[in-house]
Amino acid sequence: MIETHYHLDKLPPESRDRLLESWFRQGLEAIVAPAMDLESLRQILELARRYPGKIFPAAGLHPEREWRGQEGLRALRQADELCRWIEENGDSIWAVGEIGLPWYSLTGREPHRAAFEALDLFLETARETGLPVILHAVHGAAQPCLDRLRDHGVGKAVFHWLKAPDAAAQAVAAAGYWASLTPEYLCFPRDQRLADCFPLDQLLLETDGPEPLRIGREGIPSPLWSRDTAAALAARLSREPLELEREMDQNARRFFGLPL
Repeated sequence: MIETHYHLDKLPPESRDRLLESWFRQGLEAIVAPAMDLESLRQILELARRYPGKIFPAAGLHPEREWRGQEGLRALRQADELCRWIEENGDSIWAVGEIGLPWYSLTGREPHRAAFEALDLFLETARETGLPVILHAVHGAAQPCLDRLRDHGVGKAVFHWLKAPDAAAQAVAAAGYWASLTPEYLCFPRDQRLADCFPLDQLLLETDGPEPLRIGREGIPSPLWSRDTAAALAARLSREPLELEREMDQNARRFFGLPL
């Protein structure tokens, strides 16, 4: 099993190694770990050094933050610094992300222009470096992010844990971009319906851990919970679960170019 979106820096430091080693013993093959900011990236790069061939970093600035006033200026400066770092160190990461547009933190109806400026910086960097993009683009932010991808000519992007109107999801799929499913696929018809918008070769599995999941399980989400997502997807498609799980892992290798 390959986990395509887990915020390893958010795990409790005192239990991080124990959890990682347990997951790897149970069959987890690799984790793609997106950064939330510069400090997050530093921690993930250190973990990747300690677990070579197991942890694959991505570099980005999470968009759910304050984009107005001085906070917005600081965020833009950090976005610029991260983009310059990516240009110089692109061979040590596997994607640009997590980036996108805010939704949950919006105080008005539209994201501040600084959020769009930061997104444009990252998308141009992704286009120049050829790295795939991990997008936080949910609900009303999905269509503007899709438009931005097209404007910048970015060829490969995943709308992670996509939650969007059906028309937007269909447009994302038709443009050749990807979406990822969390274990909430087991419980929510919305997730199942949106997944149906995509061909299987444009889907990835993730848990977005350690973010809590609304699936009736306690404790820190394990990347291995995605096995249940694969089984549910296999049942919906009348496929054999292990075969579909292997196909989803191959999707992850193909999307990120993982040397596995």
